[in-house]
Amino acid sequence: MSLNAQLSQNDPRLYNPNRDVAHCFATVAMEVAGRLEDGRWGVVTEYLKEQGVDMDDLGAACEAFCNFVAGAVDEPDEKMTDVLHRVGWFDVPEPAQLAYMAYLGTVMSGLFFAGAREATLGGEGPCNDLRDLQAAGREAHQAIAQSGLRRAFGRFFSRLKQAWSALFGLRKK
Repeated sequence: MSLNAQLSQNDPRLYNPNRDVAHCFATVAMEVAGRLEDGRWGVVTEYLKEQGVDMDDLGAACEAFCNFVAGAVDEPDEKMTDVLHRVGWFDVPEPAQLAYMAYLGTVMSGLFFAGAREATLGGEGPCNDLRDLQAAGREAHQAIAQSGLRRAFGRFFSRLKQAWSALFGLRKK
């Protein structure tokens, strides 16, 4: 569980700067659906035509993904893949899934870009230390390029290191 903040008594939503994208989901989902419907990305539109994906398939992808996000709160202990199965995401043709995720990525990229600008005041903001951002990008690239087994070992040793640091920190106090 992470720390949350309620910004006012009249607003029941809980915010966390590491997770508050959850509050913009409806806006993002509508934008993704609109872009899919308009076919704004030529290469994706051509790919969908080649694969025989129609508007019904794209609508099913939108519906399943929205149900997936909404379904995250139904059963708090349910695994993500189980929710995806339950809502029918895997029943949607894969090219439609791919198109949905591609458009979702472009919309989220735009939000991150605009958000970084808007959250930076007087030179202080979430992207203050470019070296940290570059290191995160480098780490993500290295993790993606590794084999599954190597990633699993890396995660294990990273967690072990975090546990050791937590124990070591507790000893010092």
